[in-house]
Amino acid sequence: YFLEDSSVPATNSEDLLILGTGSGSTPSVKVIAEVAFKNKLNIHTITATPSSIVASMSSKIIYLNTPSKEGFSNQDVSIQPMTTLFEQTLGIFLDSIVLELMNALEENDSTMKERHNVLE
Repeated sequence: YFLEDSSVPATNSEDLLILGTGSGSTPSVKVIAEVAFKNKLNIHTITATPSSIVASMSSKIIYLNTPSKEGFSNQDVSIQPMTTLFEQTLGIFLDSIVLELMNALEENDSTMKERHNVLE
């Protein structure tokens, strides 16, 4: 589910919330993390800033060594503007997770397409 969908069911401590935030301090993401943390949801954060407030509320942190709006060290300098490299890296990382899940669940393009939304 995506948080903005009207069909998101009630959540509880057995649910997992995955957050992607380069800085870990974006106000809207921070508020969501605070509410989830207060309600004891399991939070995993993918971030470029593992020392951030959002990361501190997370049970698992996946660190992507890219620039964030909080700045960057010499080792992560990119010619791309602002947070572009984080966003691209996040997309590729999440795609790789989908490929791993497809393999583990014995899914392929055809079996997934059978469940694809036809109202687009």
